[in-house]
Amino acid sequence: MYAIEDGITQSLLATWVRCRQEAAYVLDGWESAAPKRALQVGSLMHEVVANWHGSGITKMPNHKWRKEAVQAGDDLAQVENDLAMVAALLPGYITQSRKKDKKRKWVDVERLFDVNWNGYRLRGRVDGLFQVGKKFWLLETKTTSRIDEEALKLALNFDFQSMFYTVAMHQYLGKPIAGVLYNLIRKPQLRCGKAETQPMFWKRVADDIIKRPDWYFVRFEVKFSKKQLAAFEQELDHKLFHFKKWVAGQSHTYKNESACRSRWNCSYLKACGTGCMDGYKQTKKLFSELD
Repeated sequence: MYAIEDGITQSLLATWVRCRQEAAYVLDGWESAAPKRALQVGSLMHEVVANWHGSGITKMPNHKWRKEAVQAGDDLAQVENDLAMVAALLPGYITQSRKKDKKRKWVDVERLFDVNWNGYRLRGRVDGLFQVGKKFWLLETKTTSRIDEEALKLALNFDFQSMFYTVAMHQYLGKPIAGVLYNLIRKPQLRCGKAETQPMFWKRVADDIIKRPDWYFVRFEVKFSKKQLAAFEQELDHKLFHFKKWVAGQSHTYKNESACRSRWNCSYLKACGTGCMDGYKQTKKLFSELD
């Protein structure tokens, strides 16, 4: 059973803010019984980016990934497609980041933090930490199919994950965070032609990535002012206070019906819609993102 002393991640708190019923399912260990894919483009790209920035490794660990996919029972045809996509993206990303990262000193990648902030245990993992001069910056990498740059620029000014990590890593390092480098990688949207073999198609994709690096690799530097961070810390403290009361049973659990269907359906839509947990299973796994 979850206790507040186990810690609070930004993912858990964001889930609770979105829908208390969803958070209750998560803390009770419920998840879909349908098999989950062990490997997909986002997680694969995340790993190769971390390997590159952390150790300068440029090789694709395909053997390890294929082994994990077989163990998880993944669709191997889809896995091979994902591996080919990441293999096409990686050279372009390395070339582009090498040009732009000359003044950045990489301190760490995939850094776990576990800090006490205002009496609350905050936990998480940041994608990257680097220095420019004496200033520390965070890296946050996302792989996506669609990038609405104008909307994203506005949203990043108060992005919960970025600000949560900024506050927590300030506490962790004992030094302020200058900002967050939001590192977006766009998935190729080209389609295989009828006369193309798979090797021909992925060669064409890789060539397109090299030709249009600014389309596939988009970065935003986000700086939060002292005033912005002070306002966020006040809001964060308020959310944590009410989350703690809820965990202690001093506040109600209810559904947020407006969060059930958006770009993606909530994974617990069937549970709320039928009132039973058929098609779900309970595990004891919490904070799997910290593994």
